[in-house]
Parts: sequence; structure tokens; C-alpha cells
Amino acid sequence: MLSDKYARATVKYAATAVATLSAGPRYKGLALGTLLAGLPAAAYFMTPLRALLLAQLMQQYIIVADIIVWLAGWGIAVYTIRFITAASLKKMLPGTVPLDKGGLPAAGMQGFAAGLTTGLVWFAIAARAAEKPEWMLHILKSVGL
Repeated sequence: MLSDKYARATVKYAATAVATLSAGPRYKGLALGTLLAGLPAAAYFMTPLRALLLAQLMQQYIIVADIIVWLAGWGIAVYTIRFITAASLKKMLPGTVPLDKGGLPAAGMQGFAAGLTTGLVWFAIAARAAEKPEWMLHILKSVGL
């Protein structure tokens, strides 16, 4: 029988091992998720979709729609990280990742990093749009561009 001290150490080292095994797949998921997060932003800013929403919503609420697009991209990136990590762990440790029951590993720090990377992609796409959002025009004017 293991003492409490050794049981805790075993759990700690097992968690460290799984985190180490899943670090690479999480970074791959971050890269792919960030690219995929650009799709809704591009569809929103580069097509007439935003102009249609601007006509339907009042001017003051369009920023909420803009932010929802970024949050949707962040969600896409986080789930991409989780799915790629789960698939990788399933190959490395068969029988330990219950994908059929919806159990996905956490996105870890890469999930938080996805907020930044998807935000940068969202910002860059908004800056390159033919009809730039009003907040982007204000930012560009502030920095002298």
C-alpha cells in the first residue's frame, strides 16, 4: 500500500508526464486553430456581411458584433487545440481519452495564447478590409496612418 506522500508524488509526476506529452500537439492545435479563426473574421470583414449587419443594427452596437466574431475565432482555436491534443493522446495512450463521451483535454496555456493570436489575426484582417470598421479608422488615425 502506498503512503499518502508517495501517492501524491505519483499523481504529480503522471500529470507532468501527460502535460509534457501533450505540449507539442497543443502548439500544433494553436497554430491550426489560429489559421482557422481567420476564416470567420475574413468572412465577416472582407464580405458585405458586416455592411448588412451595420444596416440592421444601430451604429453603436456594431462593435459588439465585431467582438463576437473575435470570440468565435477564439472558440474555434481552443476547440482545435483540444481536439488535436485528444487525438494525439489517444494515439500515445490508447484507452485513456474518452472522445466518445465528449471528454476532451484542457487547452492549457495555449488556450489563453489563442486569445492573443486570434485577436491579432482578427485585428489584421479588420485593418486590411476594404471598408474598415470605424474603430480601426480611429486607431489608424491615432498612429498616423
